[in-house]
Amino acid sequence: MARITAAWRERRYDDLAEVFAEDMVFTLPGFSGRLEGREAIVASYRDFMERVTLTDYREDELVVDTWGGAAVASYRWDMAWRAGGVPNHETGHDVFVFRHTNGVWLAIWRTMAFDTKRL
Repeated sequence: MARITAAWRERRYDDLAEVFAEDMVFTLPGFSGRLEGREAIVASYRDFMERVTLTDYREDELVVDTWGGAAVASYRWDMAWRAGGVPNHETGHDVFVFRHTNGVWLAIWRTMAFDTKRL
C-alpha cells in the first residue's frame, strides 16, 4: 500500500502500473460504475492529479487480511486539495484486493467510500 500511495502522490504512474494487475477493476464509490483494466485505472489517478493541487493527505488504520494467495487491505484516508482555486476536503475509506502470483502481489480490485457529511 505504501508503494501505491507514494506512486500516485509523486505522479510516478509507471510505478503505479507495476503494482496493478492488467485485469484490475476499480468499482467506483457507491458502486455507481466501474473502471476496467490497468490502463484505465492508472489514467484515473493521472486525471485526478492533473486537475488538482494536493494540499494534505493522510492514511491511517491500515488493516491487511491474507488467505494464501489473496489479501485485502483497507484504510481510512483524509485528503484536502484545490481544484480551480477552490479548496476541497473529503474523508473516507479505500479497500484493495491483491493476488499473489509468481512471487509478486498485484492489486486486482479497488473501491472507495466517502464518509457521510454531518450537518
